Amino acid sequence: MQKAPSFGDVFTKEDLTSMGQYYEMLPKDYPDVLNVRQVAQFTGYGESSVAKWCSKQELKNFFIRQKFQIPKEYLLDFFVSRYFIGIAVKSEKHKKFNEQLKKL
Repeated sequence: MQKAPSFGDVFTKEDLTSMGQYYEMLPKDYPDVLNVRQVAQFTGYGESSVAKWCSKQELKNFFIRQKFQIPKEYLLDFFVSRYFIGIAVKSEKHKKFNEQLKKL
């Protein structure tokens, strides 16, 4: 039985750098620090999913006054993370991001 390729076998450093550059352009109309609702709107995932990512520290954040605050820089890191790339059931926006990435 053949072993599934590792993350490093599938994505080179160059791939991740290109992905990072692509994602960097997208949220320019968003503030430097986003809340859960804004991340949900941007990614197409539900607010409960975003809150879960924050709770599990998959998406780095600051928890201030009982609210998750996500610096844009942390969101960009999340987009090229093994966790985000590996989401099995992707949102429509995530699928569109991937389609655009394939064209680059």
